[in-house]
Amino acid sequence: MEYWHRIVSEVENHTDSAFNFYFTHPVHCERRADLDRKKGRLVNYYLGDLFPNVYFTTREAETMYLLIQGHTIKSCSEMLQISARTTEFYIKNLKKKVKSYSKQQLIETVLDTDFLHEFEGSRKMECEPLIE
Repeated sequence: MEYWHRIVSEVENHTDSAFNFYFTHPVHCERRADLDRKKGRLVNYYLGDLFPNVYFTTREAETMYLLIQGHTIKSCSEMLQISARTTEFYIKNLKKKVKSYSKQQLIETVLDTDFLHEFEGSRKMECEPLIE
């Protein structure tokens, strides 16, 4: 039901430029296939115009978000409840996708994209209470 409440809210606020559109905004409409319909959240996180066809998977995005917050590989692994080797694998994939050679360069590159806006926006939507 939360999904449909969100759609109705977006339609009602279609003239409000400050409103955050996730499902009905023209840019996001092409990404509907990237939504987990059961949970109403993104499963692929695009990086915007700097990397037009590059996206992070949910786990890569979670790892990237923790790295941006300054967590180590070990603490990322513990928070995500995965092995350190799996976290290293995600970081290797992330670096490859944005053509970075170090973890620091990866973080700097990703901070110049739309990733944080999209990731944090999808997390807010996920935590929003149901509209009654």
